[in-house]
Amino acid sequence: MDFKTGPKYIISFIDDFSRFMYVYLLHHKNEALNAFKVFKAEVEKQSGKQIKIVRADRGGEYYGRYTEDGQAFGPFAKFLQEQGIVPQYTNPGSPSENGVAERRNRTLMDMVRSMRSNATLPIFLWSEALKTAVYILNRVPTKAVSKTPFELMKGWKPSLRHIRVWGCPCEVRIYNPHEKKLDPRTISGYFIGYAERSKGYRFYCPSHNTRIVESRNAKFLENDMISGRNHFQDNVPKRVHFDDLPSKSSSDHMYAIPSFAQVPLRIEKQRVQTPQVVDNPPVDQVVHEELEMVEQPIIHEVPQVNEQVDQHDLQENVDATLRRSTRVKRSSNT
Repeated sequence: MDFKTGPKYIISFIDDFSRFMYVYLLHHKNEALNAFKVFKAEVEKQSGKQIKIVRADRGGEYYGRYTEDGQAFGPFAKFLQEQGIVPQYTNPGSPSENGVAERRNRTLMDMVRSMRSNATLPIFLWSEALKTAVYILNRVPTKAVSKTPFELMKGWKPSLRHIRVWGCPCEVRIYNPHEKKLDPRTISGYFIGYAERSKGYRFYCPSHNTRIVESRNAKFLENDMISGRNHFQDNVPKRVHFDDLPSKSSSDHMYAIPSFAQVPLRIEKQRVQTPQVVDNPPVDQVVHEELEMVEQPIIHEVPQVNEQVDQHDLQENVDATLRRSTRVKRSSNT
C-alpha cells in the first residue's frame, strides 16, 4: 500500500503447526527486524517454547544480498545467526516452497478487498480491515489442522458471540466525564475492528475529535447494512409550498405531485365519460303533463251550526270532511 502517511507494508508470521497468524504494519521494509523481535519475544514468553526455524523468501529485508562470495548477511539474517535460529530460504521464482505463507497472505488480501468493497469506508482504513481479517482467520476452522488456530495456540476454544460485520453503522457510547444532562449519549460511527489490548471494539467516528475510538458499549445496526440502507443519510424531506405545485391539466384530469421516495410509479390514464344530456322539452308541455298526473282534491265547506252538538255528531262531521267525494254517474237517458 502506498500512502503519504501511515503504514505502507505488512509482514506476517505464521506458526506452521497451528496456522496461527501475526501481522505487523511497517512504514519501511527495514523495519522487518524490529517486528520480528517483538513477535519472537511475545510468542516465546506466552507459549514457553522457542523459535528454531524461520522460512522466508530471498527478499533483501530477510536474506540480504547475494554476491560472488555467497550471501552477504543483512541485519535480519545476522540476528537469526546470533540467536541460533536456522533460516530456510526459497529459491528464486519458487514461491511454492513457502506455500503456507503465500496461500495465507492471498486469503488475507482477498478478505480485505471484499470487506472494503462491502462497507465503502475510506481507503486509509485498510489496515483496520487487515487486522480484523487476521482476527477472524485465527478463529475459524481450516483444512490444514484439526482445530481452529486459536485453540491450538492458546489451548481453549474461542468465542464468536462478539463477532460483528465489519463496516456496519453503529451508535457508540463514549465515556465523557464532563457530560451534561441534555448532551447526546451516543455518536454515530462505523465498526472497524477489535481492541488489541482491551475487551472492546474499535469504531470510526467522523464527527468525533479522535476519529478512531475504542468502546465496549455500542448498538450495531447490521441489518441496515445488509438491506443496503444508509443509516446516517439525512432522510428529512424538503418543505413543499402549495404555490410550487403544478396546475391541473385539462387533458389528463389529474395532479402531478412530487414524491419524496424515488420509487417508479405506474400511472394509467382513465377515460372520463361525459354524461349525455337530452334537450329540455318546452315548459308548457311539462306543466301540462304534471297537471294531468296530479288530481286536485275536492274540499267541502262545513256549515256553521249555532246549536250545540254532542261529541258523537262532531266526530261524524270531521270524518265526513276528510272522506273523499265520489262522483255520481249520470244515467244514459239524460
